[in-house]
Amino acid sequence: MNTSTVLPDSFLSQLPYTVQVDLPTLSPQLQNDFFSQYVQRRKSKGFAYLLWVIFGLHYAYVNRWGMQFFFWITAGGLGIWWLIDLFRMPGIVREYNHALALQILGTARMAHRI
Repeated sequence: MNTSTVLPDSFLSQLPYTVQVDLPTLSPQLQNDFFSQYVQRRKSKGFAYLLWVIFGLHYAYVNRWGMQFFFWITAGGLGIWWLIDLFRMPGIVREYNHALALQILGTARMAHRI
């Protein structure tokens, strides 16, 4: 069983612990596939902030349409919710990216078993 990674440590440190532990057990090809998919599909804090400022679309950006709907109908909690999201944005994007990493890892594990 392979227990080394072909990916840089700076990249791995951004991922959830489960992914950090399980990714090195995959073949180098599957690790590269994971990296490629993750980089293509992950979300950016900077773009989320841009959508937040301009359109208030930051929840839609991370596929949380229910939250987006409530954000709109409450006018961003009459501005309070909008202000709170200024500080929550890094966590919102990180949560999305962590869930994405776990999803991609699950797919890679299935490919590894085949």
